[in-house]
Amino acid sequence: MFQLCVWPGVLGRRTAIVFPLGLVSLLPNPTSGQTNTGLLTDPWDEAPRGRAFVDTFGQSTSDDVNGDSFNLVVGRTKSRWALASAPLDANPRAGGPLGIPVFGHELVVVDLGGEAPGRPPRLVRQEAALGLPLGEVTLFGGPWQAGAALGFGHASSNPHGDDQGWYGLGSVFAQRPLPDGATLLIGLIHDGNRSVLPDVPLPIVAYRRSLGDTGELGLTIGYPQSRVIYRPDRRLTFSAGIDRLDVFTGEARYQLEPAWEGFVQYAAFYDQFHDADANNDRFFLFSQRVEAGVVWAFADGLRARVSGGYAFGQELRRGFDFGSTDRVLEFDDAPFLRVGGSFRF
Repeated sequence: MFQLCVWPGVLGRRTAIVFPLGLVSLLPNPTSGQTNTGLLTDPWDEAPRGRAFVDTFGQSTSDDVNGDSFNLVVGRTKSRWALASAPLDANPRAGGPLGIPVFGHELVVVDLGGEAPGRPPRLVRQEAALGLPLGEVTLFGGPWQAGAALGFGHASSNPHGDDQGWYGLGSVFAQRPLPDGATLLIGLIHDGNRSVLPDVPLPIVAYRRSLGDTGELGLTIGYPQSRVIYRPDRRLTFSAGIDRLDVFTGEARYQLEPAWEGFVQYAAFYDQFHDADANNDRFFLFSQRVEAGVVWAFADGLRARVSGGYAFGQELRRGFDFGSTDRVLEFDDAPFLRVGGSFRF
């Protein structure tokens, strides 16, 4: 059990080159939802063992209060590790629960270029959770596969000295296959660091239909994620959706060669962190991005990603719930460079 940390280097004034700050967790963490329901319900590419992602982007910008230029750098890791071998008859593409416990971890570090009036020098969020299959249960007169996820996190402007930055994570859920080949997921989810209603458990309702090789739709409709994926042929894939009711994303991918994939997308980075100098307030960081790049599968289970684009609509806000926040700072629009990678085994 260990963790590799490589802090970023930034070059230039108006553009930044960021090297895998990444805090590359060689322990647990993958795609979306790796510290809650997604631990058991997100599909694996193959028989599950482990998968980790690292992603870092940065830019040179300035804020509208102090007027000073600074390098904004965000490093993220996500990983998910199966704690046992999958049974031989498991279908990992079905999306779980797979009958095995899974551990997940997430880490986000936002470097805001040093301390300045109204601007904390750094924001850090870290989460860990365990997904536990609960076996088959009978609901509404039929069999369902049940599971639960339990975890905790800490998000703060002072990651080493803020006792109020801790929060709980948890969900209980069940899913069953439908006659049309889709899956129905229901449950209840709690996230103590959710952007809206962080203290309120919310219901999970999701209809999922997997994507075929060509000419089919992949659908996830419900909460906490809704997404539509369309693949008109084996090379081209379109996707669009909403995550946790917070932000819309859209992407187009094209398989250039077996080892190379190009993409264009609109996305956003958003996260929230407890304000260590206040009792209940949190900082909300939001940035919208348009970008284009390539993904290189250079070895079995290893992928590298490089992209660039333009960030806009960037704000740091303060409040308890995102629906009632005040703007603290607005950052200049600016180009950015993003690098990342993943590995699985």
